[in-house]
Amino acid sequence: MSVKNGKFLSPVSGIITARLVEPGMSVSPGTPLFTLATNAKKIIRTDLPFNIIQTLRVGDEVSLISLRASTRVSGRVSRISSAPDANTKLYRVDIIPSNDANLHY
Repeated sequence: MSVKNGKFLSPVSGIITARLVEPGMSVSPGTPLFTLATNAKKIIRTDLPFNIIQTLRVGDEVSLISLRASTRVSGRVSRISSAPDANTKLYRVDIIPSNDANLHY
């Protein structure tokens, strides 16, 4: 979120489902202010090495495991970059999750 003219602007549209701070409270940069519910399409972006990229195709069903949350998420590959990042030599892959109920952003 960014502040402009005393208003908070969200990068996505949605409905505020919870206010996490009260007017007059001091907050630090990065402190969540609100919880938003949105219907925006979620995309998981990851960077993968060529040996994995050569086995993937757009539309492939994939399974991801979150090491932080110990949850498994299924999805479909929606985009594979045609060239690697110049510095990391990894390829950007976009995945649309089948069910994002367990995802936290």
